[in-house]
Amino acid sequence: MRSELIYTAGVYLSEGISITLTDSRKVSIGAWKDFQSRFITQDELNERAAKAEGIAIVCGKVSGGLEVIDVDCRYDKNKMRIVLLAMVIYCLF
Repeated sequence: MRSELIYTAGVYLSEGISITLTDSRKVSIGAWKDFQSRFITQDELNERAAKAEGIAIVCGKVSGGLEVIDVDCRYDKNKMRIVLLAMVIYCLF
């Protein structure tokens, strides 16, 4: 699992996308704000990987202006489908 995290983090970083590693609660290991202006170093990645359960992408200027829309419709799958369809239509036109 750790080697997969490090590999996947490397893929994101090679594409110019800033990341931070997260714990089991999906909370950044280390200060999230640090990675809004710089990329995680290999040493930081290796050091934090032992405690990591996931990867979070840091959007904004540091990642080339990347934006993400996060939609949570936990109890209403139909609402999720409608929101996703609306987003696709919006992006196409």
